[in-house]
Amino acid sequence: MSTIENQLTQLRLNGMHSSWKAMVETRQHHELSFGEGLEVLLQAEAEDRTHRRFERLKKGAQFRY
Repeated sequence: MSTIENQLTQLRLNGMHSSWKAMVETRQHHELSFGEGLEVLLQAEAEDRTHRRFERLKKGAQFRY
């Protein structure tokens, strides 16, 4: 595991971590500028937090069906 992946895990940035792994696997991180890459990572983290919040609230609502 690389230093970047370790730091993302330690900081609990799960969305950024999964997006970073996907970017490394597809070699996309070499094609993006720094700003574009950072934007992709931040957007992935925001989407992950929104999704986890929605799931937590849905579970807490205890809907019948």
